[in-house]
Amino acid sequence: MRLAWPPPWHLIASVLISVGALALAHLSPQSWQGTLSLAALIFVFLIPGYLVTLSIFPGKSDLSLQRRAFLCLAISALLAGLFSFILKATPRGLQSASLATILSLLAIFLAAV
Repeated sequence: MRLAWPPPWHLIASVLISVGALALAHLSPQSWQGTLSLAALIFVFLIPGYLVTLSIFPGKSDLSLQRRAFLCLAISALLAGLFSFILKATPRGLQSASLATILSLLAIFLAAV
């Protein structure tokens, strides 16, 4: 297997956005915690779906741009819904900071894969 070096810019950008979302969700002052954790969730919402779509269909000619965008949005919504359902069953409940953290860590893992 041949590795691409340096890594493609879209993988670097997805990791940086995920790390930024983690910082927004956890390193913000208490008074801004709710607003910034929601912003972190908005920033990181589409990244896991994009990375899953990219790993399933790596070639540019595999899918048209419209189908790739639809698949990215559908997989992102499916992953966010699945993790929301799981988080709702926990004692802490569903919180935007928790969902943003899980999606960010998933995006970092998928970018590494």
